[in-house]
Amino acid sequence: MKAIDLALEQSWIDPERVVIAGRSQGGGIASAVSDYLREHPDQIDRVFETLSYFDTMNMADRITATTIASVALDDIVCPPECYFATYKGSPGRRR
Repeated sequence: MKAIDLALEQSWIDPERVVIAGRSQGGGIASAVSDYLREHPDQIDRVFETLSYFDTMNMADRITATTIASVALDDIVCPPECYFATYKGSPGRRR
């Protein structure tokens, strides 16, 4: 978010043409968490509590820009149900 804010402050950036794109982050997070938990198995509850803050469903009500999202129905790392809560929590979603 800070990087986006910084970009939008630049005079040479047209804020109407800013696009943010990404792919499934679940694989990267899952790998990092698996490695961490292998070394700290006693921290499982704390890890899952911390990860809950990074779930997009917790930020869906802040979405104000036009958003295009697609969901891969066959993604075994981040299955579609992981995004449904974000979609349902977005204030401007089409019904």
